[in-house]
Amino acid sequence: MKKIVPLLILVILFFRVDAQVQPFGVIDTADLKLKSCEFEKDANAEILFNHCIANYDGRSLVRTNHKRLKIFNMKNAANLGDVSLTVPNDADIRMISDLEAETINLVDGKIVITKLDKKSFYKQKVDKWRHRITFTFPAMRDGSVLEFSYKETISRVIGLPGWYFQGELPVRYSEYDIKVPHNFSFFHKLFINQELAENSDSVVAMAKVASLVKEPYMDTYLGNLQHISFMVTLHDAAGKVTNGKDTWQDIGSRYVFNNGYSDDVKIKLKNEDKLLAEVKNMAPTQKIAYIFNKVRDTLTCDDDTYYPYDNLGKAWNRKKGSTDQINLLLYMFLTDAGLETSLLKVSTDPDDRVIPGDPNARNLDELVVQVQIDKDKYYVLDASEKKNKWNEIPYDLLNTYALYMNLKQPAAGLFFIQDKNKARNVVFVNADIQADGKMKGTAEITNTGYNRIKTVKKYKDEGEKKFTDELKDNDNNLKISSYKMENLEVDTIPLLQNIDFTLETQGGDDNYIYLNPRLFSSLKTDPFVNSNRISNIDFGFRNNYSINGHYTIPTGYKVDALPKNTIMTMPDTSIRFRQMASVEDNVITIVYTLDYNRSYFGKDEYSALFQFYKKMYEMLSQQIVLKKG
Repeated sequence: MKKIVPLLILVILFFRVDAQVQPFGVIDTADLKLKSCEFEKDANAEILFNHCIANYDGRSLVRTNHKRLKIFNMKNAANLGDVSLTVPNDADIRMISDLEAETINLVDGKIVITKLDKKSFYKQKVDKWRHRITFTFPAMRDGSVLEFSYKETISRVIGLPGWYFQGELPVRYSEYDIKVPHNFSFFHKLFINQELAENSDSVVAMAKVASLVKEPYMDTYLGNLQHISFMVTLHDAAGKVTNGKDTWQDIGSRYVFNNGYSDDVKIKLKNEDKLLAEVKNMAPTQKIAYIFNKVRDTLTCDDDTYYPYDNLGKAWNRKKGSTDQINLLLYMFLTDAGLETSLLKVSTDPDDRVIPGDPNARNLDELVVQVQIDKDKYYVLDASEKKNKWNEIPYDLLNTYALYMNLKQPAAGLFFIQDKNKARNVVFVNADIQADGKMKGTAEITNTGYNRIKTVKKYKDEGEKKFTDELKDNDNNLKISSYKMENLEVDTIPLLQNIDFTLETQGGDDNYIYLNPRLFSSLKTDPFVNSNRISNIDFGFRNNYSINGHYTIPTGYKVDALPKNTIMTMPDTSIRFRQMASVEDNVITIVYTLDYNRSYFGKDEYSALFQFYKKMYEMLSQQIVLKKG
C-alpha cells in the first residue's frame, strides 16, 4: 500500500498540470476544436494558460514564461500574431533566451504544428539602451492555437515582481510558481475580486478570469487588473525575520541614499552664484518662474543619457541631460534660492499608476520637483519638456500619487498631485434658422488651461480635417465653411476657434423644425452607461463648460417647445449643471453650464455620479421645437 500512495499523488499532480498547463507542443484536440470562450462568449481570442516559474535568489531573478492563446475570430484578433519583447542591450541587466514559438492547427482531424526557426526572431533597435525582439506567428486562422515560451534573466532585481492574472483577453488559467532560498520568505497582497484557484506556499493561480475593458475616465488600467504583489523578507539562521514589509517611506529612503540624490545636489555648479544673485530679492513665485525658465531653456533633454551614469556637473556644462538630471538641477537651484523644495518620483504611464496600498517602485520612472509656497499652495515642475510651464502641473501627472522625498529632513511618503484651478471651455453660437429648416451661423470656442493643452495636442496630432470632423461629431448635416484657430503657439492667452457653418435641421414634416442646440460641444453622449464600475473616475482636471446659443426664429414660425429650465447639483456639490432657455424678440437664448469642483472620484462614489449623469443627459436631450403658424 505504501508503494501505491506516491503513484496516486503523481497521477493527481500530472492530471492537474495536464488539465491546466501542458508542456510546450503538447495539446488536447478539444482545445483545437474549441469554438468560443466558455465564460466570455463574444471574445475574439482566449488565453488558454499563462504560466511562469520564477526562481529568485535575493539578487537575480530567472523566470520561465509559457503562454498559449486560442484564436476564435482571426479578423478581429490578427494583431495577436505579432509579438515583441523589449529588453536592455546590457545582458547583465535583463536577458531573453531559449525563445521558441509555434502555431498549432487541426487539419483534417490531424494536429499540425508550424514552428518558428531562429531566423524568424528579429532584433530591432529601440534606442541607445534597448532593443526589441519581434516575431510573427505563421499559418494563423480561425481556430489556431499560438504558443511561445522563453527564459528571462534579470540581474540586480530588488524584490519579487508581481503577477497579473487579468488582461485584455479572457484567461482560462494563470499560474505563478515562485521559488526562493530557504532563508527568504515573502509577504503578498492580493488585488482580486474572485477566488484563487490555488494559493499555496509557492503557487498562486486563478481560473476563468474575464477580460478587463477600459472604462471611460479610468484612473489606471494596470492598477485595476486582478494581480498579486510581493515583498520578499530575509530570515536569519534562527528563522527570525530580519527585515519587515516594505513601505513607501522605505522605498523613498532607498532612492535618496542608494541613488545618491543627497550627495549629487551638494556639488557646486558653474555660474550658480550668478544665478542665485539674480533672484535674491525676488518674491517666491518670481524666483520659481525665473529659475524654472532658466533651467528649461538652457538644457536639452536626452533620455539616452540615463541617470546615474553621468554626473550633474557634466550635464550642466554641456547643457544636456536626462529628465532626472535636469530636474535635480532645478531642485538644486530652487533649494539654494531659499525655497521649500522636495523631489517627487512619478509614473508617467497613464495605464500604470501608483497604488497607495501597494508599495512598489516598479512604475516610478521619472523625477520631478515640488515647491511648497504655503500650507495649501504648491507647484509641481518638470523642466525637461520645453512645452511645460512653471505654473501649470504637467497634464499627465494630474490626479496621480507620487513618491515624495525631502532630502533635508529626510522624509518620504506618498503625495497626491492635483490642480484646484479650473480650466474653461466656452462655446458661443449665433445662428439664423430659415423657413426651409436650414440654419446658418457662426461659432466661437474659447479654451483655457488644460482644455487648451488638450485641444492643441489633438489638433496637431490629427490635423485640421480630422479635428474639425470630430468637432462637428461627424454629422453630415453640419457643414463647416470656414475654420480658423488663433493663438495656437501663444500659450499664455486663451485658444480661440472661429467657425462659419450651415446645418440641415431635423424636420418631422413641413410644419415643424427640430434643433438640438448643443453644437460644437463635448456634451454629446453620456460616458457612464454601465450601472457598475470597477475603477475610480479621473476627469483629469477641474473643468467649467459653458454653451451659449442665440437662434433667430424664421418668419411664420413660433416656439412649440424649449428645453426645460433645470439646475442640478451633486449631493456633495462637486458637480453642478444648469440649463436655461428663453425667448425674446424672436430670438431663442439657451445656456448650458457644467461646473466641476472636483476632478477625481472613488469607485464607491460611482452610483451617485451615474445617476447625476443619467438625469443630466435626459435634460440635454431636450430639443428646440418650432411650429409653423
